[in-house]
Amino acid sequence: MDVSPTNDPEVALMLAAKADVPGAFDRLVVEVTPFLLRFLIRQCGQPDLAEDLAQETWLKLWRVRHDYRAGARFRTFLYRIAVNTHLNKVRSESYRATLSLDASSSVDGDALGVLVEDPMLPPPESGLETEELRAAVRQAVDGLPTAQRAAVILLRYEELSYEEIAETLDMSLQAVKSLLNRAKTHLASSLAHVHETGRAAIPAKGVRP
Repeated sequence: MDVSPTNDPEVALMLAAKADVPGAFDRLVVEVTPFLLRFLIRQCGQPDLAEDLAQETWLKLWRVRHDYRAGARFRTFLYRIAVNTHLNKVRSESYRATLSLDASSSVDGDALGVLVEDPMLPPPESGLETEELRAAVRQAVDGLPTAQRAAVILLRYEELSYEEIAETLDMSLQAVKSLLNRAKTHLASSLAHVHETGRAAIPAKGVRP
């Protein structure tokens, strides 16, 4: 997907930052950080950690800015750095040792509200309370393996195409489709109690996979 600076202002800013235009990178950080933080909070479930990951992501981008080439949406490029940064954290023993047992409950309910529209969930007339449903969905998404969670968030919230998700996660298009199918299977299994009982009987909290 080729993107020109004329239809993606963020690409134009990044190209200006690449050329060391004064203030361009700072403006890019100011304009895009809210979206980056939203993505990372959904991905890791911890606002404080998300802020650290965002700072590290921008630092990495600054270091490779001269290698940037405009060929896709800027956020596809940025989120790829962010996902890799988060995956590195997940893989580190020091990070795993500091995971809180209730970390998966820290994402705000509204952050996952879009998933209420998913056809695998019960319709509004089922009588299931919205907040209860959001809590169930939130915990189900939090329970996904890291790569599956990233793919779901990129598709649902960032509205990236399958091709853009493949580029962001550095995998083939077929691998992305397989990843999302596995995520859907996991979510359907985790939310089976919602269909069966009409109530979100939240399972016990546990360590994020």
